[in-house]
Amino acid sequence: MDIKVQDFVDRIEANTYTHFEATKSDAVANKDGIAALLTPALAAISEAVATGHLAQAKLVLTGKANVVYRLETGVVNLPFENTKKVFQFYDLEETVPVRIYLITEAEDLNASGFRIDEMGTADDLMTNEAAVAAKVNAQASEQWTYVNAHLGEVAAAKEKAAAAFKAKQAAAKKTPAKKTPAKRTTTRRKTTTARKTTAAAKKPTTAAAKRTTAAKKTTTAAAKRTTTKRTTTAAKRTTTAKKTTTTRRTTAAKKTTN
Repeated sequence: MDIKVQDFVDRIEANTYTHFEATKSDAVANKDGIAALLTPALAAISEAVATGHLAQAKLVLTGKANVVYRLETGVVNLPFENTKKVFQFYDLEETVPVRIYLITEAEDLNASGFRIDEMGTADDLMTNEAAVAAKVNAQASEQWTYVNAHLGEVAAAKEKAAAAFKAKQAAAKKTPAKKTPAKRTTTRRKTTTARKTTAAAKKPTTAAAKRTTAAKKTTTAAAKRTTTKRTTTAAKRTTTAKKTTTTRRTTAAKKTTN
């Protein structure tokens, strides 16, 4: 049985496919076996394929172990709810074989709680239904055994991870931020640099002040020397003048006496 990819997508989205569903307890499953409970689901798929229809057959098991088995006719290993992603694998105008998939959903199955496996093509089911049924029953029984042997483990692991995450968050709130010391160190270094710069700036100014003072002292000393010289010279001139006047007066007196 082949189908055009676009036709497959249209049928699934329009919900125009055969539906089958049965619900049983986990106690019945353990008593009668998974293979016996899946027999009606397999018959529904076989009948749909024989008449050229797509189909989904579901077996829901409830109790301590909650498991859902689904048999679906598809074109790629995607459940019907993800049919829109088919174009990522095929061209919509392409014609491909219809395949039979076993989907298992259970919390304790794995981290995602989901698994899908190909059981064969629709043609395989038509030509050798017993072989396809045996493969389906073996896979489903194995998963049922695993889930029952690991009940609560996934939930416990999730709770443990959640508790560890909360504890980590609480510890992070109590622990001071590591970036604060780094900022303080940087500030101190900048302050030290500023102080060094100020000291360096003050030294040249002091030296310049000293030189200016020395220059002033030199200028004052020179001025004093100049004033002294000028005073001495003037004094000398005055003395000379006095001497000349006295001499002249003496001479005149002598002349008068004679």
